[in-house]
Amino acid sequence: MKLTFSILKGYFFKSKFISIIFLLSTLSLGIIISSLTIYINYLEDNVINKTVNSLGVSNKNIWLNNTNASLSEDYLANKSELIEELVNQESGFITDNSKIIKLDISKNKSPLKNIIYKKNVSQHSSSIKDYSLSVVTIDNLFENVSILDSTDENKEGVFNIYISKNTSKMLDILVGDIIYIPDPLYPEPLKFHVSKIFDLDENDEFWMGQTSVVNPRVNANGILETPLSINSKDLLKLNERSEGSTSLYWMFFLSDNLIFDFGPSKSIEYIKNIQNQLSLKFPSSLIINPIAERLESNLNDYKNTLPSLLIIGSLLIMTSLIISLLPILQLGEKFNSEFYILKMRGLKGKQLFADIIFWLFLFVFPICLLGSFIGNYLTTYIIDSSEILNNESKNGFSVNFLSGILASFISIIAISIPIFIKRFLQNNSIENQKIFDKFRSSSFFQRYYIDLIIISLASVSFWESLISNFQYLANYSNDNIALIAILKMAIPMFWILGLIFLVLRLFQIINLITEKLRINVNKPLWLRFSLINVTRKPNEYSWILLIFWISTCTILSSRTIINTVDNHINDSLSYQVGGDIRINDVPLEKSLNKTEINIDVLSQYNQSLSFRGVGKLGKKDFKFLAVQPELIEKSIWYREDFSSKSISELMPKIQINNSQEKLFIKENIKSIGLTINNSTPIPSHVQLWLRVKFNNGRHETIPISNCKVFDCHQKNHPDINWSSYYINLDEEIKESIEIVGILVYETSPEDLSTEFTLKIKEINFSTNNNLNNSEGRFNYLGVIPINESNSWQTLPTSEGIDTNLNFYYLEGESDSEYMEINFGSGSDEGIRGIYLSSFNELPIITSKSFLKENLHQVGEKFIAKLGGHYVQLKIVDSLELFPTLDPSENGFIILDGDDLINFLEIRGPLRFNSTEIFASSKNNISTENFFSNSIESNQSDSKLNSSMLDFSVQENQQKYFIKDNLIESLKDNKVTEGGLDGLNILSLYIIPVLLVLGSISFVSIQVITRSSEWISSKRIGINSRIIFTHVILEYLIVIIVGILLGIFTSSFITKILVNELIEVFYSTSTLLYLPIYLKVNWSIYYSIIISAVIIVFLSSIIGIKNILKSISTEEQTFQ
Repeated sequence: MKLTFSILKGYFFKSKFISIIFLLSTLSLGIIISSLTIYINYLEDNVINKTVNSLGVSNKNIWLNNTNASLSEDYLANKSELIEELVNQESGFITDNSKIIKLDISKNKSPLKNIIYKKNVSQHSSSIKDYSLSVVTIDNLFENVSILDSTDENKEGVFNIYISKNTSKMLDILVGDIIYIPDPLYPEPLKFHVSKIFDLDENDEFWMGQTSVVNPRVNANGILETPLSINSKDLLKLNERSEGSTSLYWMFFLSDNLIFDFGPSKSIEYIKNIQNQLSLKFPSSLIINPIAERLESNLNDYKNTLPSLLIIGSLLIMTSLIISLLPILQLGEKFNSEFYILKMRGLKGKQLFADIIFWLFLFVFPICLLGSFIGNYLTTYIIDSSEILNNESKNGFSVNFLSGILASFISIIAISIPIFIKRFLQNNSIENQKIFDKFRSSSFFQRYYIDLIIISLASVSFWESLISNFQYLANYSNDNIALIAILKMAIPMFWILGLIFLVLRLFQIINLITEKLRINVNKPLWLRFSLINVTRKPNEYSWILLIFWISTCTILSSRTIINTVDNHINDSLSYQVGGDIRINDVPLEKSLNKTEINIDVLSQYNQSLSFRGVGKLGKKDFKFLAVQPELIEKSIWYREDFSSKSISELMPKIQINNSQEKLFIKENIKSIGLTINNSTPIPSHVQLWLRVKFNNGRHETIPISNCKVFDCHQKNHPDINWSSYYINLDEEIKESIEIVGILVYETSPEDLSTEFTLKIKEINFSTNNNLNNSEGRFNYLGVIPINESNSWQTLPTSEGIDTNLNFYYLEGESDSEYMEINFGSGSDEGIRGIYLSSFNELPIITSKSFLKENLHQVGEKFIAKLGGHYVQLKIVDSLELFPTLDPSENGFIILDGDDLINFLEIRGPLRFNSTEIFASSKNNISTENFFSNSIESNQSDSKLNSSMLDFSVQENQQKYFIKDNLIESLKDNKVTEGGLDGLNILSLYIIPVLLVLGSISFVSIQVITRSSEWISSKRIGINSRIIFTHVILEYLIVIIVGILLGIFTSSFITKILVNELIEVFYSTSTLLYLPIYLKVNWSIYYSIIISAVIIVFLSSIIGIKNILKSISTEEQTFQ
C-alpha cells in the first residue's frame, strides 16, 4: 500500500496541471450531483407549496362537471377571501347566505368531518340567483361548544336548531339547551337553541323534498329558519330516504393537509377516492376541489420538467466523469509501465488495484463532499434570488454528505474503467499476431463476451434512464423522491462504459480499414498518416471524441428543450384567442339567443363569439377556427412565418357598404312573393323560399311556393307568360326588411337534386293581405325589379358551383331585365340558391400542412364543408402552426367567424354544429399586454368569475368549464418555470466550463504523451509545419466526428423528451390542441463548431510550443 501511495503521490506531484484538472472535474461532479439533488427536492416541495399558496390568491381553474347547479356571484367573487379563512379554520360554519361548502379530509376512515351546506336550488337553473343555504352540521362541529343556561337574556339573537338523537347523545345535549359556537369568520359567537331532538327511524317530519329538506320552519322564501344538526350516519340515512328525482344538490369543498405527509401523488389518489365515494352517495352533487385540481396540475408540471432535468443532469455527470478519466487514463499508463517492477517486489495485481481504489477514494471523497456543500450553497443562493421558488432550507448536512458519498461512488466506479480496459482490452492486441490468431479461432461469444456484457448493461441503463416512464418518480413521498431521481440520474455512468467500449472497437475497425487503404489506395501522405495516427491511438482520441460528443449533445438537448417549452408558452399565451370561457359540444342553432345562453351573462362578453369545428374537404377532415380577425392579429404578432400584411388586408370584413346595392322592402308588409316565368315552372316537390333580414339582425325564411302548411297562392301577372307566387303573412311585418337571398329546397340526397331552370323577374310585396283582388296590381302591389347590378352570387353545393346565373332582357323592353337560374344536381342539405353579396368566397389562412395535404397553393379557391355546410374559400396566406390548432392532422384553416355565420345565415335556417364555443371578455387583454412577457397575476381579471353559463336545454352536453385569464394561468406555471431556470443555468454556464476543462486536460495529456514522438519526427527530418498540419487535422477529424455524433444524439434525446412533454401535457391539460413542436436554435450549432475550431487552434499552438521547447531542451542535453 505504501508503494502504491508513493507512486500516486509522485504522479500527482509531477503532473501538477493534470492533477488540478482531475481535482476540478471531481469537484464539479460533487457540485452537479448535490445541486441537482437539492434543486429537484425544491421543485418537489414547490408542487405542494404552490398548491397551498394558490388557494388564498387564485380564482381560476374552476371545473364544473356533471351538475345542474349554478354558482352564485358571491361565491366566485369572494372565493379568494373566503378560502383563505376556510383553509385555516378547524371547525365552524359560515352564515348569511354563504356560498362556500367546506369538507376537511382527515386521516381516519370517515371522510366527512366538518361542514356541509345544502343548497336550496331554484327550478330555473338558467338564471343566476343568490341561493340561500340550509345548514347541516356533521359530527364534530360542536367540538368547542359551550352549553349555556336557558335564560331569557341568553335567548336574544338565538337561532332555533333541530338536532338528531345521535348528535344529542354524543354531545350530551337536551331540548332547551343554548349552544354557544365560536365562528372564525365573525367576531361574535353564534347561539343556537335546541328546540327539537328527532330520530330518523321514527319517520319524523323530515323528508327529502324537491328543493330542500322540508320542515315546519321553512319561510315563504324557502329558507330554513332553523338549521338542522345531524351526524354523518343520519345524513346518509336521510339521503337514502329520497324518492324519485330530486333537485337537492350537495356541494363539497375539499381541502387536504395530508399532502405534506403523503406526498402529492398519494394525496391526489386519496382525495379522488373520497370524491368518488361522495359522488356515489350524493349523485346530484357539485364537487369543487381546487386543492386536488391545482395539486394535480402542479404535479404534472413537475413530471413535465423532471425528465429534462434528469437527462441533462445525466449528461453533465457523464461529461464530468470523462474529464476525470483523462488523468486517470494517464495514471493507468504509468502503472502499466511500472507493473512488472511492482510485481517483482511481490505486489499482486488485485492488491495493486485495491490499493489504487483505496487511496483514490481517500482523495476523491473529501473533494466530492466539498463539491456537495458548494452545490448546496449555489443552489440555495439561486433559489433565494429567484421569485419562482421557495427556499425553506429543508436540506442540511445529511443531504450534502449523501451527495458526496454518491459522487465518490460514481467516481470510483468510473476510475476503475480505464484500468479495466487496459487490463482486458489491450489496444496492441491487433498488432500481437498470437493474440490475434487466438481471437480469430475463438467463438463469437468468446471474442465479444466483454463487449456484449458491457454494451448490454449500457443499453439497459440507457433505456431505464431515458426511454422508460419518468412519471413513477412522483409516486414517492417527499423524503426520498430526490434520492430516487438522483439514483436514476446516476445510471448513465454505465453509458460511459458502453460508449468507451463501442468507441474503442470502432477505432480498431477504422484502423484495419486505414491499413488496407494505405496499401490499396493512393492517398496523400499527410491524410494517411493522420488517419492511421488517430485510429492507432484510441486511448487518447477516444476521450476528446467523447468530450465533444457528450458536451454537444448536452448543450443542444438543454437549449432545445428550453426553446421548445418557451415557444410553447408563447403559443399558449396567444391561446387567449380562445376567450375566457369554453363550452364543449354545443350546437350553434339559430346563432346565440336567449333560449340557449343566458343573455345577461353574454352581456359581459363580445357578442361575436369564436368557435371551432371540424371541416371536410372530400374525404379528409381538418380543423377550422372561426374567430375575430383582431384576435388573430394578437395571437400571431410574434410569429416569423406569418405575412407582413395586416389582418385587415388579408381578411377584410365581408359586407355591402353601398346601401344602393341592397334590396329593401318598406314597412307594414302583409304579402310577399316573386314573379316567375310560366315556361320554367317550379317542380311540385321543390319549395321556393325568400330569405330576408330584419333590422335587429334576425334572419327569416319565407316560403313562396308549394307550401304544405302556409297560405301560398299563385296569381297571373299582367305580363304574358309570367305569374306571381306569393304568401299571405300571418303577422304584418311592421319594419322594413332586407332581401338576402332566393333559395329552393327539396328533400333529396345532396348529389341527386332535381335539375331545373327558373326565370325570376321581380320581387312583389303588398300592404294588403290578398294580392288576388279586382283593384289591380299597382294600387297595393310594390315591385322590386331584379337586375345584374345587385351583386347576386350562387350558393356552393355538394357538386361545387353547379348553379349558373344569367341575366337577360325581355324582347322589345331594354329596361326590363330578368334572371335565369340553372340549378344542377348538387345541394347543401337540399338547399340551393342565390344570395346578395359583394363576395363569393371567404378569405382563409391555412396551415402549410393543409396546403401540402390537399395540394393547394396560396391564392387558390376551393369549396369545403364547414360545420356541415358548403362554403367557398380563398387561401390568402399560410403559416406553420397556430395556437390551439394542431397542424399534424390534415392541417387547419382560420377564418372570420362573423363572415362565416353571416354566410351560413344566408343559406337558410342555421343548423350548424361546432365542437367548441369561446367567449371573450370585453375587458380582454389589450394588444400592448401581448408584447409584455410578464403579466401581473391580477391583470385583466375576467368578469366571467361571477357567473356561469347554463345549457340545460341541450341534452347532449357533456361538460363545460370556466377558465379565467388564461395568460395568468399559463404564466403562473411556476414549477415548470423553475425547472427551466435550473436547466438554463446548466446549459449556459456549467456545460461550457466542463467543455473547456476537458479540452485543456486533453491538450495537456497530449503534450506529455506525444512529446517524445514529435521529437523523434523532428530528428528524422519531418518539418514542423507538417507536424502542425497533422495535429490540426487529427484534432479536427475527432472533434467534427464528436460534434456530429452529439447532434444526432441530441435530436434523438430531445424528441423523446418532447414526446414525454406532449404525453403528459395532453393527458392532463384542459387547453386542447396546443401543439408542442421541437424548436431548435440553429445558432448553437454554429457556436459549437466555432468553439471547437478555437479550442483546436489554441491547443495546437500550446502543443507545438511545448514540443519545440522540449526539442530544444533535448538537443541541448544531447550536445
